[in-house]
This record gives sequence, C-alpha cells and structure tokens, in this order.
Amino acid sequence: MSQYPTPSTTTPVPCDLWLLPDPSMASIGPEATTPAEQAQAARMLRRDRAELFLKLRGAMRTILGHYVHLPPREVPLEQAPAGKPLLPGTLSRLEFNLSHTQGLAVLAVTQGRSVGVDIESTRQELDLGAIARRFFSPQEQAFLASHESPAERVAAFFQLWTRKEAFLKEGGRGLAGNLSTVDAAAWPAAGGRLPCRTKSWLPLNLPPGFIGALVAAGPEPIHLVSRLFPSALNA
Repeated sequence: MSQYPTPSTTTPVPCDLWLLPDPSMASIGPEATTPAEQAQAARMLRRDRAELFLKLRGAMRTILGHYVHLPPREVPLEQAPAGKPLLPGTLSRLEFNLSHTQGLAVLAVTQGRSVGVDIESTRQELDLGAIARRFFSPQEQAFLASHESPAERVAAFFQLWTRKEAFLKEGGRGLAGNLSTVDAAAWPAAGGRLPCRTKSWLPLNLPPGFIGALVAAGPEPIHLVSRLFPSALNA
C-alpha cells in the first residue's frame, strides 16, 4: 500500500491555472517550506531572490497540498533528471508546472497529462532582434517582422517565446532543451493541436502587460479554469 494518499476526485480536469500576484504570497511563512529549501535559500547571494524562491515554493506546496490533502511542508516533491518538480508514486498523475515573471506567477495543475507553462512581462527592455536571430527560426523571424509597430513586435516576440519555452518545459527540459529547436510560428493562433500532433496548447488570459502560453501532452483540447491564490483555496 502506498504511503501517500490518492488524489481526490476533485483533482482538476483537465487544468486549473492558479494566478499568484506577488502580493498574494505575502502570507506564506517558513512553515510552508522544508528545511532543505530554507537552506537552499540561505545560500543564495541575493536576499530578494531567496525570499521570492521561498514564497514561490511555499505557494506551490500550499496549492498542491490542497489537492492531495497534505500540509504544504509534507507534500513529497521530487525532481526529474532535468530539474522539473514532480510528485512520486500514486500522486504522480497530478501534473503541474510553475512560471514567474516580474510581479506575477502562474501554477498550472492538471491530471494524467504533463504540462508546461511560461509567462513573460512585456515591459522588459530586451534586444529583441538579437535574441530572435539566435533563437528563432526563419519562419519565426518572418512572423516577427510582419508586425509593423514596436508594440505589436514586442507582443509577437513574447507570443513566440512563451510558446517555445512552455513546449520545452512540458517535456521537462526548460531552456536546456534549446529554444531554437522549436518552431512556434505555425501554431494555431487561438490554441489547439500542435503541428507535431502529440501536444496541444493555449494562450493564457493574463492581466495587461503579461503574455503566456500553456502546452499539454496529448492532442485533446485544453480547458483552463482560472483560480486566484489564495482565495480559491477556500472556494
């Protein structure tokens, strides 16, 4: 018999998208993280990054504990070889992925299909052309160039970037998987089955100033249910 409880029938089908604005995590305390995570944070050189790491990890543990009926610190997080967090044993069907950018995090939680999510702030000041030449295919660069105004090009850039990173994160590779190997220019704009036909994707409905994408294994459509942390925990 497994030492862990089986996820309840209220596990999201097919995908809950938790929105975590940075202020919403203010109540996350040290009791939500493990001593190992606290030690990892203590080794970080920048205090702000250490505090954010603990807030994000504590929020993730709190949300996952909501599904598996465990206190946050007791949620048995493990890591895949490439570093993607996962749950062991009978809990492994509960799949999740976290992304954070300037002031906002999202946690996607689903069951029975691996998932990858990425969000970006469009307010970042980047050399989009140089990044596109390094990481974008000719088709993606053409898609970017087809947008005339600076604002449209910024949006187009982050549309492509978040698609590519979500695709790699779904497979557990993240940026280590090489963004240049993913061509997102031909993806259906409104979401749906990808050209590879083994995954599906959706653009995320986020607050102004943010763009995001979610990729899930399997060709089936993705139905997202937005939940706001922490209020939805008591819904």
